[in-house]
Amino acid sequence: MRADALAVDGIAHAPSRAYPYPVWDAHLGGDALSFVIVDGDRAHRFEGRVAGDTIDGAVRSGEGRAQTETRFRATRVAAPG
Repeated sequence: MRADALAVDGIAHAPSRAYPYPVWDAHLGGDALSFVIVDGDRAHRFEGRVAGDTIDGAVRSGEGRAQTETRFRATRVAAPG
């Protein structure tokens, strides 16, 4: 992460979940965004590039040799109200 990265705040929604995930350790530096979501006892580290309302990147889940990496795309939506 860049030294001039800004801390950011937000929540994440997933279609398979009725309520949002809190977002932890979120930083934005230029177009690079990173954040962590915890689901049960598993942390998922997201790192991607922001372009408009879209983030494209990779999510790393698990630890050590059991760690997996998957590509993701997320789209910002307006908050209700």
